[in-house]
Amino acid sequence: NLDKLVEAPCDVLLVKPGKGEEVRKILFPTSGGPHSLLAAEIARIFALENDASVTVLYVDREGVERKRIERRLEPVMRLLNGARGTLKIVHANDPKKAILSECSTYDLVIMGASESSLFARSLFGELPVEVAKECEKTVFLVKKDIGKRSWFRRWIR
Repeated sequence: NLDKLVEAPCDVLLVKPGKGEEVRKILFPTSGGPHSLLAAEIARIFALENDASVTVLYVDREGVERKRIERRLEPVMRLLNGARGTLKIVHANDPKKAILSECSTYDLVIMGASESSLFARSLFGELPVEVAKECEKTVFLVKKDIGKRSWFRRWIR
C-alpha cells in the first residue's frame, strides 16, 4: 500500500526496471538535496561493483557560477570517492527535459527524492517520478529517512 510506503520510518529505494543492460554508465541527476547523499552512496556501490562510471548531472536554470555548484555538490562528489565520478553541468530551463535527453546514453539512472511540494507525488516528488516514467532505462528513486520532525518542518514552510 502506497500510504505505508510514504510513511515508512526508514530509507526507501524504489526501482523502475528498464531494459536489462549491463551497467557501465550511471547518470546521477541531483541538485544536492537531502536525499542526494544516500543516492550517491548507492551510485558509488553500483559503480564499484560494475566498474562503471558515474556522471553527476546538475541542471542549472539560473546561470549559477560553476564554483558555487561545485561547492554545493562537494559532499556528493566526496561520497563517490573511489568511483569514476564526473560532474556535468547542463544549462536548461526544463530540468525534466534535460535529464531525459541525457538518460538515453546511460544504463542506470539514480535520483534522490526532490525537495518540491510535500504532496507532489507524495514520496519522491514530481520530477523524479516523471523522469522514471518516461526514461526507458532502469531508474532508482531514493528517499532518505529524515525523520517526522524534519518532514513536518518542511510541510509548514
